[in-house]
Amino acid sequence: MLELHNGGPRRVDRKSSGNTLVPNWGVSLMGGIQPDKLQAMASGLVDDGFLQRALLYEGRQTGKRLDRLPDAAALEAYRVLIGRLAAINEMSSPGCVVMHEDAHQHRERVDMLVEAFKSMPTTPAALKQHFSKWPGLFARLVLTLHAVETVDAVGGVGAVVSEGTAKRAADLMLCFFLPNALTIYQQFFGGSNPRADHARWVGDHILAHGLASITARDVCRAYGKLSKDEKALKLTMADLQAANWLGEPDYSHRGSVRWAVNPGVHAIFAERARVEGHRREAVKRKILESREVIKQALN
Repeated sequence: MLELHNGGPRRVDRKSSGNTLVPNWGVSLMGGIQPDKLQAMASGLVDDGFLQRALLYEGRQTGKRLDRLPDAAALEAYRVLIGRLAAINEMSSPGCVVMHEDAHQHRERVDMLVEAFKSMPTTPAALKQHFSKWPGLFARLVLTLHAVETVDAVGGVGAVVSEGTAKRAADLMLCFFLPNALTIYQQFFGGSNPRADHARWVGDHILAHGLASITARDVCRAYGKLSKDEKALKLTMADLQAANWLGEPDYSHRGSVRWAVNPGVHAIFAERARVEGHRREAVKRKILESREVIKQALN
């Protein structure tokens, strides 16, 4: 399956059927699995390498269910697109597809964030393996979107990936697949690690509020789990120092020890900050909406 994932030419030798050369022997997989079944398999998949090559996401229903007719125009456009993609061939396509000069900034944005997460001591080992596949996954996604956007009626595709296509691929990776990967890998492969959970919470708090510095008092007020555990608080902040999120502790600050936040984390984790901010606002909004629904129902 790993060879199928990589693709490329493959020669098959069989005594009965002879020698066969497959020019591009590959397969794409898409499927679903129940969370409890993934949980049971998780311990054997950490070092497997195959799951880490997949882009995982948690499917859920959003909004109210609607009873409506299918979008006939969208279905027909999809049918035509799939036919054109299946017709892509070497004769009608360029020998090599390259990225436009302006597109590389989005590849670099993905690479920079991946390296940052891999350097974090709180990132689960399986998730680090997954992130090591991201440069290749990004390239595959860019090519897929490029083919979708440029394929013509005879199976030809453009020779240059545009800056807009690269941005759409980066946004999809960082704004959709990244939050899902963080949630899924932590849930199924992170194990029980309160210390990592504390560091992750404080990191998200720093990003969500755009903090330039943070004090021990700030952490204790915002995060009850550390308010009465001084040792855990020190270890958490030490982990963030080791990951270059925080500078050395400043004990001269009146009332509470203070750490300066590395300005670089706000640039590197800008997408994570945006997602975390939206998530927190959505949670607050959902709580208020739920309270209103309950209030009206009881009245």
